Amino acid sequence: MRTFHLLAAAVIFMPITGCATEPAPPHEAAPPASASLAGTKWELVQFQSMDDAIGTIKPTNPSVYTMELLPGGQLAMQLDCNRATGRWESQPASPEDGHISFIAPAMTRAFCGEKSMDTRIARDLEFVTTYRLIGDTLNLALKMDSGIYTWRRIHH
Repeated sequence: MRTFHLLAAAVIFMPITGCATEPAPPHEAAPPASASLAGTKWELVQFQSMDDAIGTIKPTNPSVYTMELLPGGQLAMQLDCNRATGRWESQPASPEDGHISFIAPAMTRAFCGEKSMDTRIARDLEFVTTYRLIGDTLNLALKMDSGIYTWRRIHH
């Protein structure tokens, strides 16, 4: 008898899945652009400063700078020899762009070398205000037009 109750409870609480017999109503909106950012992984291409004294900075090895925008707003980053975790959220304005914000991530603090971009990226994340998604390129713009981080999508 106990087995029956457990089986019945499992059936009662199982999510209902299956094929829909009718197509979705035409009035339903397409998923927001933030849905297309969730679950993506990116590799740093460059940082373009609007300050001519800084100019464009490209990482020597882009594969050591990765950013994962996980579903549920979780952020995971590899920043050279350090790792960082935090949160992100976006408010799309269109399928290609919108507002995005990052809560300053918690980062390990190993010294990765003089030319490492780890500290710069971690510091700048809290100043990112907007994004532009063009194909496999994600541009993250800092407030007051102070710079743009360009990331390239990593396909799994």
